[in-house]
Amino acid sequence: MYYLGHRAVHEAGFFWGLHTIHHSSEYYNFSTALRQAAIQDAGLAIYDCIQAFFIPPPIFLVHRYFSEIFQFIMHTSLVDTMGPLGLIFNTPSHHRVHHGRNPYCIDRNYGGVFIIWDRMFNTFEAERPEDPPIYGLITNENSFNQIYLQFHTLWDLLIFKGWSKDRKGEPLFPGLVNKIKATIYPPGWFPGVPVTPFFHWMSMVNPAHKVPEPSKPVIKYSPPARILVKVYVAVSFVLLLAIFFHFEYDRNHLSYLECSVKIAYFVVTMQCFGAFFDMK
Repeated sequence: MYYLGHRAVHEAGFFWGLHTIHHSSEYYNFSTALRQAAIQDAGLAIYDCIQAFFIPPPIFLVHRYFSEIFQFIMHTSLVDTMGPLGLIFNTPSHHRVHHGRNPYCIDRNYGGVFIIWDRMFNTFEAERPEDPPIYGLITNENSFNQIYLQFHTLWDLLIFKGWSKDRKGEPLFPGLVNKIKATIYPPGWFPGVPVTPFFHWMSMVNPAHKVPEPSKPVIKYSPPARILVKVYVAVSFVLLLAIFFHFEYDRNHLSYLECSVKIAYFVVTMQCFGAFFDMK
C-alpha cells in the first residue's frame, strides 16, 4: 500500500501537487527528508483506508511511522550501494535515483522499506556511477517561499495546465476530455503521449518522455544572503522549534484563538525565513 500511495502522488495527476515540495530541494541530505508536504496525507489516506480492510489500523500506523523513520536515513549521499542488501531493501543509493531529475531517474524507486515492489512492477532503476543523480525538479522552483512551494503545483495541475497554449496560441489540450485528462493523467502527459492503466490511474509508458538532461555544471539556486542574516534565521529557527514543541505539548488545552494565533505565527515566521533567503 505504501508503494501504491507513493507512486500515486507521483503519477496520478494532481496528486503530484501534494508531494512536489519533497522533491524541490536541489540538495540531498537529512534536511531533504524533513522537507515534507503539508497536505500529502490527504492523498495517502486512501491507501491507509484500503489497508484497514486487512490489517488493524493501530498495527499498520505504527509500521507506517517506523517506515518514515527508516526512510529518513535513506536521504544521504554518504552511503554507497550496500551490496546484496539492495536486492531486497531500499537503500540510499536507490532513493538517490528516486530524487534525481536525470531522465533515467524519473518515476523510479517508489519503495519505502523494501525495493522488491519496484522490481515486481518494473519501476526499479539502479544508480549509475557514470551519470550520478542531479537533484531537484525537472524545472526547479528558484524560490524559498514555503506556501508557494507547498501549493502552487497542485493549483497549476488542477486549474492552469488544461488551459495552456503553445507558442502559436493553440490550446495544448483541446476539448473538455483532454482538459480533464490534464488534471488526472500523469503530470508529464500531453495529448498523444502513450499511457497505460495502473491500479486506479494512468501511468506513462515512458516517464522520461521529453525530460531534458540537466545542464552541467549544475548551478543551484542560492542567493548570497549575508552571514548576519543566516545567523539571525538560525537563531530564530531554534526559537520557532522550541515554541512548536511546546505547542505540540499543550495544544489540546488552548482556546481556538490561542491555537490560531500560534499557527499563524509559525506560518508567517517560515514565510519570513524564505523571504530572507530569497533576498526580499
